[in-house]
Amino acid sequence: MKKYQHGGDVYSNKTEYDFSANINPLGMPESVKIKLRESIEMCEHYPDTESRELIREIALFETGVTGKKVPGDMIVCGNGAADILYRTMALLKPSKVLLPVPSFSEYEKAVKEIGGEIKYYYRRIENDYRVDERILESIEDVDMVIMCNPNNPTGDVTDAELMERIVAECERCRVKLIVDECFMDFADEGLRCRKLYDSENVIIIRAFTKICAMPGIRTGYSISKDKAFNLRLRQTGQCWGVSVPAQVAGAEAARVLRDSDYIKDTRDLIKKERYYLATELEKLGIKVYQSEANYLLFYSERELCETLLKNGIAIRNCENYEGLKKGYYRIAVRKHEDNKRFVKYMQEI
Repeated sequence: MKKYQHGGDVYSNKTEYDFSANINPLGMPESVKIKLRESIEMCEHYPDTESRELIREIALFETGVTGKKVPGDMIVCGNGAADILYRTMALLKPSKVLLPVPSFSEYEKAVKEIGGEIKYYYRRIENDYRVDERILESIEDVDMVIMCNPNNPTGDVTDAELMERIVAECERCRVKLIVDECFMDFADEGLRCRKLYDSENVIIIRAFTKICAMPGIRTGYSISKDKAFNLRLRQTGQCWGVSVPAQVAGAEAARVLRDSDYIKDTRDLIKKERYYLATELEKLGIKVYQSEANYLLFYSERELCETLLKNGIAIRNCENYEGLKKGYYRIAVRKHEDNKRFVKYMQEI
């Protein structure tokens, strides 16, 4: 049985520099921390089962990002993006799901838990593991397609024109399309496919986990034009799935993303430091894959995890991703001093 593992396991190994989890290096916004501390007083009460303030703030943020009206009834909140994914699987129970791989392992696990069959679409190494139009030929005989955009661990964004063709093919075949956009806020402006919001076949999954550096809070949400699906999804799972602190922090995170330069500052930092890391690794003869996200996938024939861990640096071993093999690693883009430290140890290795 395949072992499911993730980055960010700070409990098993003490690390000074965690490059294994793709978290915004700017850290949690200060106003979110303040709201979290204030929310303790409200924890003597049950959470709002409808997450009303959180949904209002998300709707305003998404409307600003997309330039389209995103009303609250298109949004469902959950205990992180993974919660939305698993509840969607439990609700729709697809019998056969198309997964472009390599990609986030929780998709495979969620499908298997409801007894679904997986059809793999293997991204080609000669195409730098990017999705190409071959995927259109694989949609007709499935019930659902799950795509990660930007993809984890490769960091590439599927071309918007191709994504529109995928949406059209899913509509033609009456196939549900789930698009995980948890890393989209790190990508350059203009890479988002806004037509995803127009189709009742599409379910977009997003979260504040990565962009606002709050993975311990667990605030995720879905967006869909299918109002009947949204109503059923809200009734799936427990009533109090989004805690008081998660609702408060999520609402403030949405305000920060909407009303400040936090996303712009993040993108500027990531773009600069991602280029630095990729350039320095390539100087060492290492194959680095082009990324639009806050992480890089690379290949090295040397065993790196244990060696780097001895120096207090954790990276993500990607050999357990379907479609990859031993020698693939993923690193988060961090602040410059941390990235310099990583490069220094890689040069020594």
